[in-house]
Amino acid sequence: MRAYRVKYSYLNEDIHMIKNIAVVLTVMMCAAAATPCYCQDEAEGRELMTVEGYVTTVDDRGSQIKIRGIKNTGFSIDKNATITAEDASDIKLSDINKGDYVAIEYYDEPSGSSVVTSIAVQYKAGEGW
Repeated sequence: MRAYRVKYSYLNEDIHMIKNIAVVLTVMMCAAAATPCYCQDEAEGRELMTVEGYVTTVDDRGSQIKIRGIKNTGFSIDKNATITAEDASDIKLSDINKGDYVAIEYYDEPSGSSVVTSIAVQYKAGEGW
């Protein structure tokens, strides 16, 4: 019996096409990974922590706040930080008073400072503060 040689193989064409698709997908994935995402938050990638307590000092000019019982020199407030009242309405740092009970979300900088990303006033201080 005589063997015939096939001049054109569909199998070779399929393998070549699969290799081309793999190369194109690899290039697309590398390009997507290298593209910066401008929608990311500045604090993203850092571990966010939460602390609650009574306010002992508020410095709205220096954008600092201190909480009673927290061994911290003070929290620096980010310019884009959200500050909300008990009713979830937006307020200013100057609206927070000594004795208010707040929940602060923050992250630690490599330099050691703590930067606040949000402050939520849980309840306002009563009389006697």
